[in-house]
Amino acid sequence: MSDGEAVDADLSQIPDCHFLILDKPYGETSAAVVETAKRCLGNLYKASLQTRYDEYQTTHASIGQKGGKRLKYLKVGHGGTLDPFATGVLVLGIEGGTKLLDRFLSGSKAYECTAHFGVATNTQDVTGDNIENRPYSHVTKQALDAMIHARFLGEIMQIPPMYSALKVNGKRLYEYARANLSVKVDPRPIQILALEVLEVDLPRVKFRVECGGGTYVRTLIHDLAHAVDSCAHLTQLRRTRCGMFSLENAISADRDYLRSLGPELARHLTHADAIIAGRSGPTDATQ
Repeated sequence: MSDGEAVDADLSQIPDCHFLILDKPYGETSAAVVETAKRCLGNLYKASLQTRYDEYQTTHASIGQKGGKRLKYLKVGHGGTLDPFATGVLVLGIEGGTKLLDRFLSGSKAYECTAHFGVATNTQDVTGDNIENRPYSHVTKQALDAMIHARFLGEIMQIPPMYSALKVNGKRLYEYARANLSVKVDPRPIQILALEVLEVDLPRVKFRVECGGGTYVRTLIHDLAHAVDSCAHLTQLRRTRCGMFSLENAISADRDYLRSLGPELARHLTHADAIIAGRSGPTDATQ
């Protein structure tokens, strides 16, 4: 049997508890990436989904039940939202996989990021407006390392950034920020497992971060910069691992690339059983 025939055979079986590990590109929202992948997968399994719906209608019409329209579409969700300027691991759950996202993403996350010292922005990243300028020539790797070990490892408190989707009093913080409204945001405990200075080439500094859920890396670096009497904003942020999923098992989420894969996209689905067994790479979608 040829590879093409193998993929065609897979498409007769709707993924029941699978994941798609994507490498989100710069500038895309996580929601837009999910929508593109959902459409691509929906097109692949369109015939099988229609069959599932028809079988439901045949079975339930005889007993007077209606509905089942959801069965014509794949259920797709994601965990661990990335900001538009960030890239890296974004995990999609498919059908039963959506219910397991929290479980499989509950571990730590790893990032690599680049900060520009001497300039702070209102979003704490490259997309925002300049709100502060401070000296940075005194910032050294030794000074950063010392401050990290003194105040930025283990459980620390962090105030979430105003430009974030966190809700306060029923509204997302970015809604307050865009309307120039002030609101009290309480600090929250976060876990920093590792914060390593990879390179100092002022005003640019590269970091590696391993942290628990709920951590805003841009805020972490913003706070670290102020702690060494400077300021900074992120110019790059790349997630290299999210829970049990790593970048080495991801495929590009560029919309043109996903569309170009055609039936081959099915080969990049990973079944939950394979992850539990310790294999996070692609598996046959018929498992």
